[in-house]
Amino acid sequence: MKKLYALLPILAALLVPGKASAQMMPDSTVQIVAYWNVGDRVDYLISQESYDINDEDETMTASSSETVRFEVLAATDSTYTLDISSLDGFSTHLSLSEKDLSSIPEFSLRVRMSQLGEFLALENLDEILAALDKAVPALRKATLSGMTPEEQKAVDKKGLDAYLRQMIASEQFVDKIAELYLTPFFYHGSRLDTTMTYSFDNAFTALGDESLEMVTYFKVDPELTDDYSAVIRQETVAEDVNLAPLVRSSLGPIAENMFKGAAISREELKEGLQDLQIQAAFEEYTVEEIQLETGWPLAWVFDRYVTVSEDGKTQGKHIFKQIKLVTEEETEE
Repeated sequence: MKKLYALLPILAALLVPGKASAQMMPDSTVQIVAYWNVGDRVDYLISQESYDINDEDETMTASSSETVRFEVLAATDSTYTLDISSLDGFSTHLSLSEKDLSSIPEFSLRVRMSQLGEFLALENLDEILAALDKAVPALRKATLSGMTPEEQKAVDKKGLDAYLRQMIASEQFVDKIAELYLTPFFYHGSRLDTTMTYSFDNAFTALGDESLEMVTYFKVDPELTDDYSAVIRQETVAEDVNLAPLVRSSLGPIAENMFKGAAISREELKEGLQDLQIQAAFEEYTVEEIQLETGWPLAWVFDRYVTVSEDGKTQGKHIFKQIKLVTEEETEE
């Protein structure tokens, strides 16, 4: 079932760090705290590039950028409520025509987080799910348009709709999107010693119930940290990672719902997932600069590689992402 290695890009894009407890020092020299007030608002330019890896070569397969606004709606002694809205429209990520996009209601994420940067809840989940549900027919149309006539005949349309709803119109999916937007706030509430390297057990998840357990290390860069901002470097590197359980858990619904015969049957896909063996290498690096006076991230750079080597060949996915604070001068322009 070598053809299932083509599913690696899906897993590489969907992997989301789970909740983890970092080991913090009580007498650290750098304090990361959110000094926010109701009404505070900042904009971030978020850009992402995706590459296919084939041996030593990388080919760009997708690129995107958006401006996202974070606004503080409410604050308590222990929590903040943020409105997270894409000034370009979240639905643009669905790669649909302008006509199809116009039928999908725009929405924002109203997220409650702790002062430690931890995602707690989505306060407008029903509104978001209703908007995403309206995207399913257009996504079905777009999915089928990329298939051959034979493949289209093999697809169970109702099963495809059910799969798409599980992919984008589910609480689990929306929670993961919210967690992704809050990733740069991970260090909130931390006191970090610039001479120390810290570690924690990190659980990476996709859309299923399984997770990947790996160790993540991070430290303050003492040469780039001063009274204005702290620069923190983080890395997760692992060889011989078993991706098979994660693939089966995340993509099982395809085997259950989507295909009804022809090119590949439900039974063939189920069998392929059951017997799947994927030993991969995983590398993820981030560098983040945080303004100490406010606690707002100034910049965040993310680099992830997931590769599989077999018979002397290496294939995989590389994702590069940047988040940059938009200044008032840039906003006026």
